[in-house]
Amino acid sequence: GIRPSSPHTATSPSLNCKYYQNVNIRFKRWLNFELFDKTSINCSTDGGVTWNKIWDNNNYVRDLNWNNINYNISQQATRKANLQLRISIDSSDNSGDYGGWNIDNFAITADHITKDLGVSGITSPITHCSMGSETVTVKIKNFGELPVSDPFQVGYSINNGSTYTYATINPTINSEDEYTYSFTTLANLSQPGLKQLKFKTVLPGDEDVSNDTYSTTLFVYPTLNYAYQNSFESSNGYWNPSGANSTWAWGLPAATLINTASDGTKAWVTNLKGYHAQSEVSYLESPC
Repeated sequence: GIRPSSPHTATSPSLNCKYYQNVNIRFKRWLNFELFDKTSINCSTDGGVTWNKIWDNNNYVRDLNWNNINYNISQQATRKANLQLRISIDSSDNSGDYGGWNIDNFAITADHITKDLGVSGITSPITHCSMGSETVTVKIKNFGELPVSDPFQVGYSINNGSTYTYATINPTINSEDEYTYSFTTLANLSQPGLKQLKFKTVLPGDEDVSNDTYSTTLFVYPTLNYAYQNSFESSNGYWNPSGANSTWAWGLPAATLINTASDGTKAWVTNLKGYHAQSEVSYLESPC
């Protein structure tokens, strides 16, 4: 008999389905198997490292003539560049042998994807303080096998797709290449809160719309008016250093690591040119 650890298999060569969808395997079959002998059809998309089951027998199989067989393997095979198929006798006992496999006219059919654009990502907007009218820049990828040079629309939405702002453009984008486009119409992101952003392409004759849209989120922080603020550029702000062994000083930071202010040129620092003092217990008090 055949043990599960050593199945008898027939494996196809590698097949490139990178630009195909709606993938089906079709063949003529005359198969006879008993219930206690196991057989299956499997596919792999990683060079045979792992195999996914398409079909197996869970009962007797008693074909009396050639039968037309069709399995849709789109879920496993669509856009896979390294598809392999394997027919396997997985196990058999030593009794009740049947005629086994007979296969003819084996074919793989699929829909060829030649025209296919989609938004693959964005470079702006990104979250920053004091957001307002923001430039929207998207990356558009040609997922199809042939170049695209026909005019198409690209759009963005800041309200989860309820409304879109569109532009019509017509660059030539070769297969697998990306094109970066910045909209001339700015996005109004002045209102704070979490924004649901969507971006999409509209290409006439696009043969795979599943990758047209790209979604992401953006948080817009409110701009606050502070009750008090001081960048310490024109004066020390009447802040008062005190304490034991205090090294607090107002001026230009000039230490090895901290040698700039966070804003402008001046700041309050413990030792403008180096480390704070040993056994320092100091503090800096604000004005009232």
